[in-house]
Amino acid sequence: MITIDGVITSVMETWPLQLTVTAGSKRYLVSLTDKTAIRKAGRSAEASALVPNVRVTILGHRSASAPAGGDTLIAEAITLSERSA
Repeated sequence: MITIDGVITSVMETWPLQLTVTAGSKRYLVSLTDKTAIRKAGRSAEASALVPNVRVTILGHRSASAPAGGDTLIAEAITLSERSA
């Protein structure tokens, strides 16, 4: 499992929904599934809350189809921060 803390920089309106998240100097392509848990303020949240400039913590694993060393993740859980980016 991988945990990243970063900021959403873009949202691709695809299925599955995909986000670009910047964490430090790295950029990650993050794919959601129908089982990805999204939480804000301790409560369940909708995917529509995932918008650019929101700070998030993502728990996930590397995509099996990602190139070696690639920064593509499948999100299992996303927590939106109360702090702004």
